[in-house]
Amino acid sequence: MKLLKALIDMIYPPRCVICGEVLYHSGYCSRCAGKMERVEGERCFSCGLPVKICDCKYHVYHFDGITAPYYNKGFAQDAVYSLKFGGRFAPVEPIADEMADLAIKTFGKENIDIICFVPSDKRSLYTRGFNQCELFAKRISERTGIPLNKRVLAKREKVKTQHDILTMEDRFMNVRDAYYYTERISGKNVLLVDDIKTTGASLDECARQLKFAGAEQVLCVTALISARKKK
Repeated sequence: MKLLKALIDMIYPPRCVICGEVLYHSGYCSRCAGKMERVEGERCFSCGLPVKICDCKYHVYHFDGITAPYYNKGFAQDAVYSLKFGGRFAPVEPIADEMADLAIKTFGKENIDIICFVPSDKRSLYTRGFNQCELFAKRISERTGIPLNKRVLAKREKVKTQHDILTMEDRFMNVRDAYYYTERISGKNVLLVDDIKTTGASLDECARQLKFAGAEQVLCVTALISARKKK
């Protein structure tokens, strides 16, 4: 297997997932890695943002904790958007590995029984061809050894895309009952995976459904997280 990988790397060398520079390893070049805006400092366990810009006073969530490695802007946003809207799969592995390591550090592997993800509806899956949240969740499962449950959540059809909705109130209303659980997971602690936390509406509704399904705790990890804009 190592020889095969070496031959593949000779023909198709690893490239920076953002700028495309040829590398000796998978992931980012040093220039792009230095420009990925990481979430630094002491974080609020409940909303995932640094405590100095915590936005918990604006909303109480159904999930029990959340964390994310990067802010939703700059080079990190470019990498995730290139996957989500451009079908470039190179960012999946390095970003999911960051998500996995941060989730284990924040929540503890012993506190997670299963991994699941925010599902797409059939129309979105047909159009895009994949669910980026599932790709992240699968890699996180591989890296941590925690089992992935692909079936526990589903999404109803004809729900307006969150990306097109601007206000927090409308985002929460749009996803109300948009998701549903398909099996019981009584007493399980769940790691719920999403690509981006903007308002947290999709994660909140998925967490609500997981609690209805019997989940003991719902802990979330996303690739990107948005800070509330100052007025």
